[in-house]
Amino acid sequence: MKWYYIFGIVAIIYTVFTWSDEHYEEYDKCSGNSCLVYVSRVIDGDTFVTDSGLRVRINGYNAPELDSPGGYEAKACLVNNIQGKNIRIILQGRDYYKRQLATVTSHRVTC
Repeated sequence: MKWYYIFGIVAIIYTVFTWSDEHYEEYDKCSGNSCLVYVSRVIDGDTFVTDSGLRVRINGYNAPELDSPGGYEAKACLVNNIQGKNIRIILQGRDYYKRQLATVTSHRVTC
């Protein structure tokens, strides 16, 4: 029975030393800061999620929140333009909410 405890402690130590904030981020194709990602879901007018689970906020673009006037229209615009498509982004750090900030470079968004 003691080996269960030893195994559990080793597993916890391994997790602590190998985990990082970027552990969940896996990109399809990256070259430096530029990555090709597939947009699986749009959250609102300036934030989307890739198929690998990365939450991305478009840098330099501030759309209204969903509970504000124009919020649903902004989301619909982004859904029509990038959801279900491969796009190229340039990674630019993280925001206060730990979302990846990025510039969309391979697709023109028109609303």
